[in-house]
Amino acid sequence: MEVPPGSIQLTSDGLIYKHIEEEGERDKRYSNFNGTIVGVRYYISSPKGIVVNCMDSAQCWITGDKKQESELFLFLPVVVATMAVKEVCKVYFSKKYLVGDGSILGLHGQIDNSDYYEALVYLVDAEPMDYSPDQYKEDVNKYKETAFSPEAPVKTEPKPKPEKIVEKKEPKKEKTSFEIINEMIAEKRQAQEHETNQRKKFALNQLTIAHNLLKEKRIRNARSEFNRARMAWGPMVDLDSAPEDLNDEHLSWDMDKFKKYIESRALYGVALTFQAVEPPLTDKAINSLKESLTYDPEFKEATDLLKQLTGEDPTPVIEAKKEEEPEKIDYENNFPSYDDPSIQMPQFWVDEIPIKHRFGFAEAIKEKATQLFKSREYKNAYSYYNKMQIPFTTKVLKKLNPEEFQRAQYYVVVSKTNSVACYMELGKYAQAVVQSDYALDYIKKSKLDFDQFKAKVLYRKAKAQIMLNKPDDANETMKVLAEVPNANAYLNEVKRILKDHLETAKNEQEFLYKKMTGTL
Repeated sequence: MEVPPGSIQLTSDGLIYKHIEEEGERDKRYSNFNGTIVGVRYYISSPKGIVVNCMDSAQCWITGDKKQESELFLFLPVVVATMAVKEVCKVYFSKKYLVGDGSILGLHGQIDNSDYYEALVYLVDAEPMDYSPDQYKEDVNKYKETAFSPEAPVKTEPKPKPEKIVEKKEPKKEKTSFEIINEMIAEKRQAQEHETNQRKKFALNQLTIAHNLLKEKRIRNARSEFNRARMAWGPMVDLDSAPEDLNDEHLSWDMDKFKKYIESRALYGVALTFQAVEPPLTDKAINSLKESLTYDPEFKEATDLLKQLTGEDPTPVIEAKKEEEPEKIDYENNFPSYDDPSIQMPQFWVDEIPIKHRFGFAEAIKEKATQLFKSREYKNAYSYYNKMQIPFTTKVLKKLNPEEFQRAQYYVVVSKTNSVACYMELGKYAQAVVQSDYALDYIKKSKLDFDQFKAKVLYRKAKAQIMLNKPDDANETMKVLAEVPNANAYLNEVKRILKDHLETAKNEQEFLYKKMTGTL
């Protein structure tokens, strides 16, 4: 496994390496703490092309949750635990750290069993579930009070120097991490296209070299070069030896058609070498010609030579060789059970899967999550509610008709709304507030009538703010809730909770005061 200089070995077996492409926020390395929710975007590629692309939407899980982490690609928890928020890195790893000993389906349903893979990983965010942003604000305020107290040394301001007239330059706009990732993907594709073109040039050049050697009666060398042309797709090819200035009409052919052309011409060349020796090896030449015609049945030179050697017209008996194609799954009529763990992974949901199965999966997962919630298994319920979003990537949503689109968004909104409820039951109130904002933002962007869910989310957000002892924030949330149609029941309930909370706090303060003053 080749890795670039400066790569960091992450495991003792030397099968995972990381190369940092963009430094993250070094003071934010929460992802290696248990109980931390993380969100990542990533894509995985092999020598055969891109295998998985999860750049459209972040995949989230809680670090340390063995059940959730068991559903990920094996390299992800290892890598994310070493990353800072907003960090972008390339990861080089063996098949062992993808899905173990199993194979994986590529983006187009093909089986990919490469030995080594490469991934681009972007840690969007990482935050401990019990983390409260206000704790940091308090620390900052304390620092400010100390820094500007009378005891602190007073620094004298230097006299301002005369201003120089300098031509203002427009500040360079920094690229966002997402823009950088898109550029990296484009560079990766460009590099793959260049490599493909070099392999084509190498193969064509080998055919030319072999024919020249055959003309010089260097039979054995010619046969070797014809066979080397057939090896142009392997790993042991010196692509630098391919001539850059080679122009040939066949370079514009798609790869499948081009491979058949090279295979048929190289095998025809091998047959010529068998006929060029003394005595001629006619049987071997015939076998090579027959194999050549399986790749290109219309190859006239091979057909004519085979007819000359056998005295028969080979055309009626030659069948084109069928290339081994990946097994196609009948997703329409032969779909796995919705509770099958294998379909709960994002990479299972290829584009060919019909929308009816996406809806069926989301509904089944919703029912399972609801059962877990009622059984007070809130952590597992949260995990299942998250899985409801898996079948509905941005790419899929763009292809749906209006009715399907609204139904798909319904499942995403249910997922985000009920995730807030799980955080509330787990006592993770700060995270419930953050998740509420995610849900409200999605509802706003959807531009659909989700007022019922909006009211639920605002109610839970206000309740979480009360539990965090932030009555002012809760009042602001209640103002927004008051504007939602048919939300009076939620509004009255949260007002009652706030009133009880304030009365309890007041009674506790009075009790403490009396205890301290001895007036109890």
